[in-house]
Amino acid sequence: MSFFEKSLNTLELPAVLAMLSQQAVGEAAKEEALQLSPSVERAEVKRRLEETSAAKTMMTVRGSPSFSGVKDVRASLARVDFTRSLALFTRIFDYFDLENPITSPKNGRRPDVTDADIRYEHVSFS
Repeated sequence: MSFFEKSLNTLELPAVLAMLSQQAVGEAAKEEALQLSPSVERAEVKRRLEETSAAKTMMTVRGSPSFSGVKDVRASLARVDFTRSLALFTRIFDYFDLENPITSPKNGRRPDVTDADIRYEHVSFS
């Protein structure tokens, strides 16, 4: 066990997380609460503290929000993500089925020089 892990046990983090998970409304939230871990990254710590301060301020001003009836929507979001991906692939494959608008001129000819420097003149892309 590392010093960091030993410190977490000394500070009783597992017990604190268990108490937190008991306050969670749904099973998914309980699982998430038990998986929380402290960060050693300064920016992440700052972000989390700001998030906590904002939530505390909101609760002070508006009161504690009610989470009764909250449902786990992860499965629905996964289906939406799958549907969006499928729609995107459908659009991509529709482009493959389009007719190529680039055609060779009727009197066009292939250059007969293979290893020469080729210069393009009066070529533009719009």
